[in-house]
Amino acid sequence: MIYLLTGGQKQNRDGTFRTLGVEDSDRGLLCNDSWRVQALALAWHNQHGNILVSGGKNPPRDPEDGPTIAETNERELVALGVDQRSIKRDDKGNSTYRQLVFLNSIDAEGVVLVTNEWHLPRVCAMMQFAPGLENLRGPNARVALASAESILLALASKKWADEIARVRNLPEYAKRAEAEAEGIRQIIVGEYKFI
Repeated sequence: MIYLLTGGQKQNRDGTFRTLGVEDSDRGLLCNDSWRVQALALAWHNQHGNILVSGGKNPPRDPEDGPTIAETNERELVALGVDQRSIKRDDKGNSTYRQLVFLNSIDAEGVVLVTNEWHLPRVCAMMQFAPGLENLRGPNARVALASAESILLALASKKWADEIARVRNLPEYAKRAEAEAEGIRQIIVGEYKFI
């Protein structure tokens, strides 16, 4: 099973929702969350396994009557040719930590968790130090990690190599990496607020 740690979403002018892309920001930080969806679709076309998308609503950014992030991701995956019967959703996890708590609660044997490369170090720190994630750490850990970027480069390098290189060189990317590093520091020293 491939487990998608979802990011944020944005409402389009026509009222539909989409996953945040490079052109968007999340609290002033770069977001290329849509690459996670693209990578998952490519991985599914390569292997045809099951997918679990996790993501609730993030008030006040997501309107009460709008879709969950998992619903938006599911719609986008289907539009990219993924068989809807292969997709399951967790519509409750509205933070990275809550999504990991859900993953910790299920039989995650053989699961590959996919997120962005800048997000993976903080995810690893949470898996190592956060309360309630015992099944995701230590010698009994049953989860493998993969970045959306590594999947895109492995399965569609010609299409993605230049764009990934361009984004990695943006000042906004460096700012995102700095913010993630601060989150890791807070996790390690016990200052992080796990919500």
